[in-house]
Amino acid sequence: GIPILSAVAATQAVELDGIHLALIVDVAVTMASMVLVWFGLRARGADAPAASVPLRGDADQALARPLD
Repeated sequence: GIPILSAVAATQAVELDGIHLALIVDVAVTMASMVLVWFGLRARGADAPAASVPLRGDADQALARPLD
């Protein structure tokens, strides 16, 4: 945020308008980053059940059964 804020504010001739524009750009970039992080961290395949691990007593029987 701060590098964007200072870069946009420095390129504007009128000080107060430059600060306002810089804040708008900073908020827009922050919101876009937040959306990208939210989509990246959301749960995928929540409908699919988790992989099951056989219990200790069932391990020998699970290995002896054919896969097909």
